[in-house]
Amino acid sequence: MKHFVIFLFLLASFQTHAQAQRTTSDCNVEMTKKVLLLKPLSIDCQELEHKTIAEFKFKVPKQKTVVIKGSQLNAEARKYASTAKVGDVVLLFDIKLESGERLAPISISIIK
Repeated sequence: MKHFVIFLFLLASFQTHAQAQRTTSDCNVEMTKKVLLLKPLSIDCQELEHKTIAEFKFKVPKQKTVVIKGSQLNAEARKYASTAKVGDVVLLFDIKLESGERLAPISISIIK
């Protein structure tokens, strides 16, 4: 029982540390589908200023989630992004920066 309590304590401390590394943000941007498909992916968000994305997950409504290594959409993500319609919200989440920092999700509302 003593070992179980110690394990729970350690688990809780790791989770608290991981949450402390996460930057909270409300980065919600609007862009056209054409801009979303451009290389490189350009997101005007203060939290990304002078930072490089190492990895993120990309989700378009009614499409499966794509894991992206680097900061540019791969072919599969671009294919799914091309199905987005005006009014859809595309999500970038589980964002990891090269510095090791994690960012809160970024939502992109598709316009025109």
